[in-house]
Amino acid sequence: MLSHANTWLGSPVSPFVLGRSSDVTDFRHLRVRLTKRWLNSCTTHHDRCGGSGPQRMPTRVLRVGLSETPPSLFVTKGLSGRYAALSYCWGPVKHTTTLRRHNLEDFQKGMDLSSLCRTHQEAIAVARELDMEYIWIDALCIIQGDKEDWAAEAVKMAEVYGNAYVTIIAGSSSDSRNGFLDPPSMGKSLSLHLLAYSRHDRPETQLGMCYARLPRARTTGPVDERAWCFQEGILSGRMIVYGTEQMSFRCQQRNIYEDGYSSKLDWGQNGRYVMPNLPSLKQSLPTSKEVMLRRWYTMLAQYVERQMWSPHDVFPALSGIAQLARSILGCRYLAGLWEDDMIRGLLWKSCLLFGPTSKAIPLKRPIDKETQQRVDRAPSWSWAAVEGPLWLEGREMQENKFRNPDNYRAWPVDQINHRWDVQHTMSKSMNFCELQMLGTLKQVYCSWQATTNYTQWPKRRFSRGKMQEHMVLLMSAKPTHADSSLERVVAFGLFDVKEEQATELYCVRLISEEGLMLRKTNDGTFRRLGFFLVEDAAWFDQGVVTRILLR
Repeated sequence: MLSHANTWLGSPVSPFVLGRSSDVTDFRHLRVRLTKRWLNSCTTHHDRCGGSGPQRMPTRVLRVGLSETPPSLFVTKGLSGRYAALSYCWGPVKHTTTLRRHNLEDFQKGMDLSSLCRTHQEAIAVARELDMEYIWIDALCIIQGDKEDWAAEAVKMAEVYGNAYVTIIAGSSSDSRNGFLDPPSMGKSLSLHLLAYSRHDRPETQLGMCYARLPRARTTGPVDERAWCFQEGILSGRMIVYGTEQMSFRCQQRNIYEDGYSSKLDWGQNGRYVMPNLPSLKQSLPTSKEVMLRRWYTMLAQYVERQMWSPHDVFPALSGIAQLARSILGCRYLAGLWEDDMIRGLLWKSCLLFGPTSKAIPLKRPIDKETQQRVDRAPSWSWAAVEGPLWLEGREMQENKFRNPDNYRAWPVDQINHRWDVQHTMSKSMNFCELQMLGTLKQVYCSWQATTNYTQWPKRRFSRGKMQEHMVLLMSAKPTHADSSLERVVAFGLFDVKEEQATELYCVRLISEEGLMLRKTNDGTFRRLGFFLVEDAAWFDQGVVTRILLR
């Protein structure tokens, strides 16, 4: 069924038909006309998206000028201006032309546009079409191969994308060599059919001709799979998206597609969270902290499913969102967890027990793609220590169990200042962060028996079948094959990484019904192995509270 129609510029039909305002032979004109119209409407009518005035620019931007002027690197020194930012996929090949220490001065004099990859060239072309004097592109504005400059600029992503007048999303391209401005593929789903058009109130008058086609996909493309692109989309106030089959415009208040579809966004809906404008949320403290935490866990669950070339990028690629969240939460950010919500943060879980079947993917340890060696990029208790879909408790209905002190079974060592890591500083490497907590350690043993032999499974938030498939029975005493009794089952455990399952381990409860499974190391510290659900609360209540160092 043909459901989407469009026409060409100047046709009598054009005022009555949603969708493209021109045929595909005039794609460039369409692109410029639509983007300017969308941007003008947003800056004029949307109070949550910011105006059109100049903002503080990044450390360096490209001055693009007119089409015949070679672009050049401009060191802003804190100046304000209107600039565009680019969000895109680099692809498998490193760029031949990037900013380096040796060409820093030469780039300020000018650069050969033809030497840039196609995506960079086309982004510059879009900026010029929108009458933007400046554009920020990471590979040309951050000194590549310079760890100090990269570290200094990577933490500024909230400002880079938040202050940009518009972000150009090269959504349809997975390789920067291929560009993103070619008209969408005109396959079967996009084949055009020419039809006569008339209105029901004037059926005798044929106004003209229009095109009709099958609906076009509203998917963005490969950038939706990349970790670095995740925060770039959230931090940006306005975005022009070059998707797989059509363009779209996204801001803090609306999504508008080239096919005429439009949706109004409630504040914080569909990933358009509090970024970059936070004032209204700050006015409602402490309620705002709970709202921010819910959004944090929702965003984090989406983020961990993204792909990244270097596993070491796990914290930098999220740093912009973390900085803005910290301005609301007002507490320390410890290896991806918030100190004021540490109990909930520690109880992240594999999606094997939760969610749709598509997310039932076992967790694994990060691997360096070049060396094929395991990477320890975070402490064992952090979600960043593993790769794969995670279940994070961000639902409002679950908040009480993490907010009720009577439900706690573990506490920070420094209870007066509520410090879980008394030695940590924000400049310290995230993968060396050590938690110091008070809790009751209980030694347990994995049963050799299959979980299907246990008949007293309680009602839980997930199915008995999933528990039997993925969880193990934890015993209060070391089981033997001669002892077939299951009367000493005290908990059900789920190991983060199945291959790391241990027969003897320790448990520490964090709340009355859940806690962490731990492995004791030679130096007396502990490392996370997984989480457990309490079966015998009376057994766990016995014991002495002790100091636990968790790495």
